[in-house]
Amino acid sequence: VILTRSIESIDNVVAGSKSKSIHCAVLRFTEPGNTYLAATIQNFMQHYNGEKWGNNGPSAFRRTAEEYPELLCPGDVGLARNAKPKSDDCQVHILAGSTFAPVRWRDWEETCSNPEKSPVGKEAKAIFKHSYAVHLNNQITGPLFAEVGYVKGSVCDMVLSDYCNICP
Repeated sequence: VILTRSIESIDNVVAGSKSKSIHCAVLRFTEPGNTYLAATIQNFMQHYNGEKWGNNGPSAFRRTAEEYPELLCPGDVGLARNAKPKSDDCQVHILAGSTFAPVRWRDWEETCSNPEKSPVGKEAKAIFKHSYAVHLNNQITGPLFAEVGYVKGSVCDMVLSDYCNICP
């Protein structure tokens, strides 16, 4: 995950996904003792399954959201869309998946190609304007960069040259 904007202005957030799930590739909690985060850690410990990664990450956050809908801030995506917290002090915002992963993992090859021919490439400015991060999936982008490389001016080129501080 490469940040393209500071996340200092957002507190107590979890990245959602396009479905009702929470992909949790990015999360930021600033309040010590956050009730939602504590409940998620408890859920993780109770339901840990070393054979299923999704069970321990995204599903732990989803199960907690389903069990404690009163902790979700209303108006967010997916499970939180109809949240009705008991007070104004909601515990977590579930942000749209595009907030932290504006490019679907299946589309990464396209984002590294000619920006003039790629629908994703044509939307590059919007990607950076409306997102806080770009999630590069290593299983997809690693072999892609090694075998094919990326086209100058593509979304991959912009992300890696403008935002990645450990990239060559």
